[in-house]
Amino acid sequence: MIDPRAAVTQQPSPTMDPALVARLPLPSHVTVRVDGRSRRGWLIGSSHEPTGWIGRVQYDDDCGQEVTAEIPAEQISPAGAGWVD
Repeated sequence: MIDPRAAVTQQPSPTMDPALVARLPLPSHVTVRVDGRSRRGWLIGSSHEPTGWIGRVQYDDDCGQEVTAEIPAEQISPAGAGWVD
């Protein structure tokens, strides 16, 4: 299930490189910013849309449920290079 709430633009990635999602091997361990929090996840796909790069990411929500969401690349960074909550 793709979570449409996750696609809301939030604080940009510390990497500031939206095309990064196109260069990472799949799958890649990433840090994703969702609902104002950093979450560890897996980048499992990417696409270049008219609005910019989008990454398809799997992560666990607060209840431990696995979520698959399409997230703007600005909210995705390589594991270990992400935000600190």
